[in-house]
Amino acid sequence: MIEHPEGLDNPLAKRTVVATMAALVILIALSIWAAFAIRLDTFARIDQGTERIHIRGTEAKFIGHAEGHYAGHEVLIEGLPGVHQLEELPIAWRALCVVRHDPQTDWSTADPMMKAHLMSDEMNEACRPFEGLEVEGQRVPVARPVGSAAAIG
Repeated sequence: MIEHPEGLDNPLAKRTVVATMAALVILIALSIWAAFAIRLDTFARIDQGTERIHIRGTEAKFIGHAEGHYAGHEVLIEGLPGVHQLEELPIAWRALCVVRHDPQTDWSTADPMMKAHLMSDEMNEACRPFEGLEVEGQRVPVARPVGSAAAIG
């Protein structure tokens, strides 16, 4: 019977541990680099030439987009926009608050998760300053909590 040293006295075990630790260090280094180097292309802007209000959030490639109209502007919402983006461009903020409830909004290319995000408590809170107001000729609906009697009927 051939005897093999046990634990880290075994050269193969030692190399395996060193290789695993090196791979872990490389993975952590790549993760840190990716966290700082990969730029999320999120914005809220008015496109030059078309005057379209364009809001792009995270996950735009996976979630799809919705299209609507606000105050004479086409509105394109891609992905899952955050409140911080909307605060940068007040017209985009108001547009999102109106378009998300507008029955004319085209949701055909949007994942259901996008609509759920735009109707979330976070977005309801973000749109609260505009609730019940007529903004640029369109009324911003009052968002009701999902479980309230008013929402049920």
